[in-house]
Amino acid sequence: MLEKFFKFTPKSAAKWEKNRSKGRTHFVWFRGVLGWGLPMFVIMTAFNLRRAPSSLTLTLIVNAIIWPIGGYIWGAWMWAASEKAYKRYTEQKLTARI
Repeated sequence: MLEKFFKFTPKSAAKWEKNRSKGRTHFVWFRGVLGWGLPMFVIMTAFNLRRAPSSLTLTLIVNAIIWPIGGYIWGAWMWAASEKAYKRYTEQKLTARI
């Protein structure tokens, strides 16, 4: 579906190998939860508070639940998609040598 966004070049493959060496857990937490979930929490909390400033506590609770979970799911999906593309890239590289 999104194969065109996950095409590796030698440079991007080297970068992925470096990220990959840190492991899935590190990637999901740092790229997913902290890299995507935390900024989304801040942005959406500000957006929601602008619309309904009286519901600070509820907004914080709901966003503190939704965005870290969403970040975890996004990070796990990105890891899986990148791994699939990397596997395809390495197989094509091996086939090209033969």
